[in-house]
Amino acid sequence: MEEHRHLIRELKDELDWAVGEVRRTEKSVMELELDFSQRLKAVSAGDEAERRIETENLFREREKRQIALRLDDAYVIQNRAARRFALLGRIFETACTSSENLKSTVTGVLFRSLDDVRNTDGAEEILTHLAEALHAYFYRSLSDENDGRVRRSWLEVEHILRKLGREM
Repeated sequence: MEEHRHLIRELKDELDWAVGEVRRTEKSVMELELDFSQRLKAVSAGDEAERRIETENLFREREKRQIALRLDDAYVIQNRAARRFALLGRIFETACTSSENLKSTVTGVLFRSLDDVRNTDGAEEILTHLAEALHAYFYRSLSDENDGRVRRSWLEVEHILRKLGREM
């Protein structure tokens, strides 16, 4: 049977995976550049027109291979994972240090404006559920059941934030 991973651990694992993907992709880019540099040095010293054509072909090939590596996509995934982990970390810190007015405090961390909450269907209820789930998780039991409540509420919060244009 698979061990239950709490939400914060899952987001940390996601971030670790994304960082690993960036590192692997950056390594591939460096290897490509080294290969390109060596092949560029090996361009024949013959006819200038042939050298120019061979060099242009090498540059085009390098560009195609760089695009295929999708380093920019890896950075986007890493940044998104980092933002998700950081935001949940701030929410957990808030919940750990402030059991009073938890809903209000969490709302202030998550939303730029109370109008966003008022003008988004279901936001008030979802924030209430999140605050209750966080309170149960941190002040009653760090159980899998309470983590599940936090997880369900958190996924709904992320959905709302995406609807408001936040990248999650």
